[in-house]
Amino acid sequence: MSKCLTKKVPVVGNARPRNSIRIRPTHSIGIYSRCVLMKVSTNARSAAGRNCVTVTRLHWKSHSKDRQVDGEEILGSVKLFCESAAKYSDGIILVIQAFLSDSKVPNGTHGVFEKSVQHLLEKIQREIADMSTVVTIKLIQLAHWGEFVPALNAALTAACDYFPSAQVIVYQSLELCSDTPAVACLFDNFVLEEDLVIGCALPGHTYTRSDVGVLVPLDGCTSPWNTFAMWNLTLLAKIGFPLICEGVKCDRSTAGIEEVATITLFQKLYPLQSNAKLIQLPDAAFTWNVDQWTDESRQKWHDEKMRRKIWRAERQLEHFALDTKGAVLHLPPLLNMEELNAHRM
Repeated sequence: MSKCLTKKVPVVGNARPRNSIRIRPTHSIGIYSRCVLMKVSTNARSAAGRNCVTVTRLHWKSHSKDRQVDGEEILGSVKLFCESAAKYSDGIILVIQAFLSDSKVPNGTHGVFEKSVQHLLEKIQREIADMSTVVTIKLIQLAHWGEFVPALNAALTAACDYFPSAQVIVYQSLELCSDTPAVACLFDNFVLEEDLVIGCALPGHTYTRSDVGVLVPLDGCTSPWNTFAMWNLTLLAKIGFPLICEGVKCDRSTAGIEEVATITLFQKLYPLQSNAKLIQLPDAAFTWNVDQWTDESRQKWHDEKMRRKIWRAERQLEHFALDTKGAVLHLPPLLNMEELNAHRM
């Protein structure tokens, strides 16, 4: 077993008077050693705030362009997301695909789809204004959406600009509904000095369950996903999500699953600061609404994205020509809501 040091380190979790588990890797993929530390006293979530920015993205790439968006349904989802995220965030960033005023739909005329998006944006802006006394919400309208990376990095830049004291950034899908204990659990298992990212295991993940934690090879199904993941903001801002994950100048079909190449690169450049973690929470901890879309195009887009996660990540690493693979620590699972509810913001 590797040696575990018992120094005080800055953590993002609550400094409750209980023993904290610190897990150090052995020299190869496998079981992690388990060490009990003295009480951790440095809390990144100070009395001044939680130091967390939460991001979600809203785009129309997969939406049928011959009909209008369901503005009321989407507005309801945005409102619900903001109300939930306000419980654990200092700020919220909404990155939304917008259209230039002179943009055209494929047939050369302004269509019902484009107009419905514009009307929705206006409603969202009014909703944000109404919630301004509860939490700071920044709306980023992005005309060039690309595939995935431009929106992620736009949010990253905005988080650094608008919330300079923030220490972590949570990327969360609009379709994922979570409550405070789930995010508090991520906080409590995140060590700022050592961790790059921690995420929740979701349907489709290949999660290795163990009582002590297991270090496994990083791939598209073992990695945290930006569906629900917390990143070290200061560290991530050094590079951001690389354009190789966008398929730029190589193969656009490989775009997406940006987490794998990003983690691998950071572990190569900053090996002592870039741990990746995945934890399984009880089914009741959150809801991922990906089987209820009324738009068939949206459902097909999601299903194909999930199916090709491992393949796309492997192609990106080949283009990157990285000589080593990354690794991710699969933490011991929380099996019931009673355990999860012990985590408080």
